[in-house]
Amino acid sequence: LEDLFTAFGKLRGDDLRLIVAGKPFGKVDYEIELKQIAEADSRVKLIPEFVPDDSLQVYFNACDAFVLPYKDITTSGALALAHSFGIPVIAPAIASFPELIGEKTGVLYAARMGNGLHSALETARGGRWNKQEILEYSRSVGWEKLGPALCALYE
Repeated sequence: LEDLFTAFGKLRGDDLRLIVAGKPFGKVDYEIELKQIAEADSRVKLIPEFVPDDSLQVYFNACDAFVLPYKDITTSGALALAHSFGIPVIAPAIASFPELIGEKTGVLYAARMGNGLHSALETARGGRWNKQEILEYSRSVGWEKLGPALCALYE
């Protein structure tokens, strides 16, 4: 998240907003550290608390893009969730993300490149995604479609 705050801070525009919601986990005092970083930019809103399932839609319906600033990951349910709301995803080109995020569904960036996330945010800023196309893509890779194909593969 520190990288996301830094990358977002380099973006110009008083109309831009970054909302980071969810209970931070990891090192001791991480929430305090994030609050200090977030306070440096009035465009950043940190909501460091658990988000109940019935409140998720509030955040997804409010966003133009969803950022997954992972450095290491194998897969992400958050990616599928964002796409199920028709939201484009900004994520590093690691793990399964290159197979799931294309030009019509988001922006990939080089995770190890110093300005990769910032460049992706700039690209996303000018992006004009079609919510319906993202929803259709989400349905095409859903369990209803992939489940039978996976079973057939094992058979």
